[in-house]
Amino acid sequence: MSKPGSSAFIQDAFDFVEATETIDDIETLNRTFAQRLSVHGFTTFACAGITGPGGAIRNEEFFGRPHRQWEARYFSKEYFRQDAVIRIGWRTNKPFFWHEIQNNHVLRPEEQLLFNEASEFGIGNGFITPVRNFDGSFSVVSMGGQEINDDPKARTALHLMSLYFAGMGRRLKIENDLDRWTDLTTRQREIITLLAAGYRQSEIAARLALSERTVETHLALARIRLNVATTPQLCVEALRLGLINP
Repeated sequence: MSKPGSSAFIQDAFDFVEATETIDDIETLNRTFAQRLSVHGFTTFACAGITGPGGAIRNEEFFGRPHRQWEARYFSKEYFRQDAVIRIGWRTNKPFFWHEIQNNHVLRPEEQLLFNEASEFGIGNGFITPVRNFDGSFSVVSMGGQEINDDPKARTALHLMSLYFAGMGRRLKIENDLDRWTDLTTRQREIITLLAAGYRQSEIAARLALSERTVETHLALARIRLNVATTPQLCVEALRLGLINP
């Protein structure tokens, strides 16, 4: 594919950064990022969480426009356990193209197989930006395509756009999470606040003149609305979002 000059790369990155200042939803962010990446031949992209703040493996997509068929295969086969992109990305803050991994590192057979299979899905090459988040978690912005512009002069522009994409997306997701909190009932908020303060469910039931089963029902509904699996996670999520005081 034809390759623009260095000034075009930098201008494209600056244009994207400027455009993000007025974006207020994830879909608009994805659409704007897709437009900027298309000139470089990238057809898929995603910001994905690799570990949480404590270092526990998370492996979840945050936002983006990934290749859905490849994504389904990747997670169903648990390829994140043999992904050289994750292994090498964890050790560096520098962005890199896929071919640089294949050319400069000794890959295990299963790691090379992953690249081969991605190519069968039309993702022949890619670009990775490791992202160290302020809360200690680790994520990556991954983009791919069949015939991408892997000109080294594009690296800085792609890196800059990826960092802004990740930062803006995380901010918008937090704002969306805050919006979801308004769907909680007053009772649910009251119970979660008491839990975070150290009260047991039996104590909360007695304090609020409720049955323990009623308390658990309120918590179950709140877990669904805040998209968490356990009651401790519910308290942590509320604290993380700044919705209750520690």
